[in-house]
Amino acid sequence: MSSSDSQPPQDDQQWETRLQQVEETLINLRRRYSQIQRDRARKEQLEAKLQRLQSELESLEHHLESSLVTWKDFAEPFWLAVRFGGLGIIIGWLLNSSNS
Repeated sequence: MSSSDSQPPQDDQQWETRLQQVEETLINLRRRYSQIQRDRARKEQLEAKLQRLQSELESLEHHLESSLVTWKDFAEPFWLAVRFGGLGIIIGWLLNSSNS
């Protein structure tokens, strides 16, 4: 039996300690990789949800804007302007023709 076949117990213990550290590091790396995978999937879900919400918000804004401004809202002021504007023009013509 040669001296290289039998290692002192201290070398075995160092080897075991280093191996355990490597295993723990690998476990932590796998956990981190799994977390990254979950985070990427969640990010994609949230981006898709954000796009849907933005589209829905734009649609709601369009509906609200179109419902706020209707012909009925402008009908009365429009006809008042036509009536009094037309009346003003007629009075202006009458006053102009009476001065001539």
